[in-house]
Amino acid sequence: MSSKITTSRNMPARGIIVMLDALGISSYSMDECQELIDKLNQLKSKFKEKEAGAFGILSFNFILFGDTVIIYVPLALDFESSLSILALAGCQISEIFEWGFKNKILFRGAISIGDYLADDNFILGPAMFDANNWCEVADWFGIIFTPKSRLWIESMMERLGKSYKGTLDRQRDFEPIFVQYDVPLSKPINNLKTKNFLTYNWTNSLFFSDLKRNETSVQKFLDLVYEIPMSRDGEPKITHGVKYFKDMTSGIYLNKMINPE
Repeated sequence: MSSKITTSRNMPARGIIVMLDALGISSYSMDECQELIDKLNQLKSKFKEKEAGAFGILSFNFILFGDTVIIYVPLALDFESSLSILALAGCQISEIFEWGFKNKILFRGAISIGDYLADDNFILGPAMFDANNWCEVADWFGIIFTPKSRLWIESMMERLGKSYKGTLDRQRDFEPIFVQYDVPLSKPINNLKTKNFLTYNWTNSLFFSDLKRNETSVQKFLDLVYEIPMSRDGEPKITHGVKYFKDMTSGIYLNKMINPE
């Protein structure tokens, strides 16, 4: 990835779309809605600064629609660079989650990979529709890859000739960025209350280092979540999100990821 990757306005592109919805705002008062708008505009300004090029390599594009945050970035032509771009996109997701915790806002969403057509204020196309279709299926705060996007990642791993044996958590180069997880569903699918998704592990860069549980960070995370208002209807989303965090930061789980049976 030696050169910056850009996309011409209104030209079709293939890339990554990250779609995130802010949770728990349906009961907001007018004053709370205004406060949320102010906070999201601050987030938008923060990401506008990155549109010139993240890490001097590629441009992240940011759209704010209501309580929904959309980030999109074109992929490279070669496979290895495309996976690196996906990892960099994950860094942006982590920043949004960290910002959300500090501002008492939780996000749920989906990552799609495919074709789209974008301008400053809109984005359309199969990849956008894919992200939208899966954005709200999970009953938690967190982020999933759409099933179609999971196939793309698996295909990339095969092309790169990794020691791939059917599960992405065997790919040491990307542990623990991409994690398979039985995600609780907001509505049953085929009578099942959970579905195995490939997830983006937002806890990785935020709350532990060197694959070791950091007790101070765990305490910090729980303190931040405690300050977020919790309604009876919204409680399962928070509880399931906290469980994901605890699973990702547990030594036993990480050992299974790194040394699968």
